[in-house]
Amino acid sequence: MYANIDDVAERAAEHGLDVGEFLRSEKGKETLIDRWVVSRYNSIVKDVNETLDGYNLTRAARLVSDFVIDDLSNWYIRLNRSRFYGSGDDPDKMLVYSLLYDILVGTCGLMAPLAPFFSDYVYRQLLAPIRAAGPIRFT
Repeated sequence: MYANIDDVAERAAEHGLDVGEFLRSEKGKETLIDRWVVSRYNSIVKDVNETLDGYNLTRAARLVSDFVIDDLSNWYIRLNRSRFYGSGDDPDKMLVYSLLYDILVGTCGLMAPLAPFFSDYVYRQLLAPIRAAGPIRFT
């Protein structure tokens, strides 16, 4: 929602970059909570991969679900809501967008064995090139 307000996809296209590259080029310095969410994400990747190697799909799905709902939505996004309100190309705001974007793209990969069609849809929406009709909107 906030990325749509800031026209991130259109601005990335104007610079000839995809959304991820554009956000990474504009981001500022990480804070402690940014490092925490990256650490949690990396832990979940390790745990989900080990769980899937053991063919325990239910536990893997719960790990991904708990991470997205509890850690990402209820903690990271909620505690950083004020950072999304920064003005213009505030480097701190671009950092939050960048981390959230990268984590969502990575989470699609974690979900792929569990919910292939949904994860593919979200992944394509996040990484879709700018079409002739205009930019892909984050939904």
